[in-house]
Amino acid sequence: MSGRYGALGTTWAGSLAEMSVRRVTKSSDGQEKLIHQFLNVSDLNEWGTGIALQEFAQAPNLVKELRSMLEERRPGSLYVAYDVMKAGQHSIVVTAVNTAFAYVNGASQRHADIQAACWVIRDFGTDEQYKRFLGDIRRYQYQDQKRYDELWRNTIWSDNERERTVLDILLADERMYDSGLRYSDVARGELARLNTPKSH
Repeated sequence: MSGRYGALGTTWAGSLAEMSVRRVTKSSDGQEKLIHQFLNVSDLNEWGTGIALQEFAQAPNLVKELRSMLEERRPGSLYVAYDVMKAGQHSIVVTAVNTAFAYVNGASQRHADIQAACWVIRDFGTDEQYKRFLGDIRRYQYQDQKRYDELWRNTIWSDNERERTVLDILLADERMYDSGLRYSDVARGELARLNTPKSH
């Protein structure tokens, strides 16, 4: 890590967190540097970076750098973008959805990228874009079962009502999925969860 992620032209033998704090305390532009450092390692820790950067969701330098990373399809950037958009930063939605469709259709084989792509389209795509996504799931259903499984698995088990349309696809699929379960069995189980009143 010290070789690949040398901080601002130097190397640091300690942890990333310690190095980042040391830089912040010595700099007037510490927030910008901290955001950059988090984004720089987002391919190693998408989840942690996304959660941490929610606090800076409205920072102009975060928006600018993250949009550029999405356009370049940098690993981990879409996962981070999803968390930042959940925190209210919607100016990157169009770029994020475009990147998501590229990943759905093979531009990335990384699980975290494809997972984030499904979440972004489900939660932030327009109705028309979501219909297009459903078309992709149906297309892969018999062309590429591995991709089909990855897409529906990363779309359901949410609290978004849109997932019901994916469950409709699974309900009609009587093929065996895993461990004696059919795809339709998976769908019925998830529908039962969705239809169960939530208790507090």
